[in-house]
Amino acid sequence: MKEIDNNLKRIIELNLDGKFESTPIGHHNLGRHYVYLLKDKNKNEYILKIYGRENRWCREIISLDIVHGSIPCPKIIAKGRLKNGTEWLLMSKIEGIILEKVWDSLCHNNKREILEHLGEMLSDIHNNYNYEYFGTWKEFRVNSKVHTNFLDYRKEKDKEIYKNIMIQDLPDKDLLLKAYNKMKKYYDLMSSSKNICICHHDFSARNTMVIKKNERWQISGIIDFEHCYPNDAAIDFTDLYQTLFLEQPQYEYSFLKGYTKNRVLPKTFDKKIRYYLYNKGLFICSWAYSFTYEYYREGIKLLKWLLDYK
Repeated sequence: MKEIDNNLKRIIELNLDGKFESTPIGHHNLGRHYVYLLKDKNKNEYILKIYGRENRWCREIISLDIVHGSIPCPKIIAKGRLKNGTEWLLMSKIEGIILEKVWDSLCHNNKREILEHLGEMLSDIHNNYNYEYFGTWKEFRVNSKVHTNFLDYRKEKDKEIYKNIMIQDLPDKDLLLKAYNKMKKYYDLMSSSKNICICHHDFSARNTMVIKKNERWQISGIIDFEHCYPNDAAIDFTDLYQTLFLEQPQYEYSFLKGYTKNRVLPKTFDKKIRYYLYNKGLFICSWAYSFTYEYYREGIKLLKWLLDYK
């Protein structure tokens, strides 16, 4: 377990008007980020996030500033970068528990209600701004270029995935190459996009907080905006399709019903989702084999489903 830096402790104490208790939460064993639940002297709760990967801090602070007010999400209390380069963010804590933990216990109608509301929330995120570029926020670009051609952007990202697959001795390489070639056939749909908006990139039950009121679960907020930046709106559907709709397609309608209250789906939506699902499966397999084999198998399962789909 990583201890909170003493310099950072003093900064947090100034923001919380005194001493605080801290409890590590999240997946500290992965060494990516360190997340703590803090309690001040009045037992008010906060979230402290210390970032271990490039660009995640800037993505989260810009995104939260933009979407705060349009959806329930964490409020930024303080942020900064220590002299050693450590980036940190202190946020309010969203009430409730993660939807993923209670999903199986929900009744059919409650699931539909939540998904319809979740669709509305995603459209509210997408409706904040339109952009003319893709990728990392311009405000924090150092050495990376600004992408304005969507197809070039997608090809560049896909070639990175291909390269990472090819340099590894993976047991399913023939299947992965077959899936990669299949994915490229969707490029004619990606030549342009008029739906460039702020995208969450991890919009799923694991980042949805819920509370129980009058025997019904309801959404209390959306969390984890560290992957957020301008992109094609359709990419934000990928995680829900992968984790829920492919196995429980009866719930897709409720989500899309909520989303389309305020936004129109592109005519090529269904095919775009296929492209992004191929991309997701290949991306998972490009890095997960040596780190978390179980997740690698999830990627393979998704690609097999796509290749078998008629």
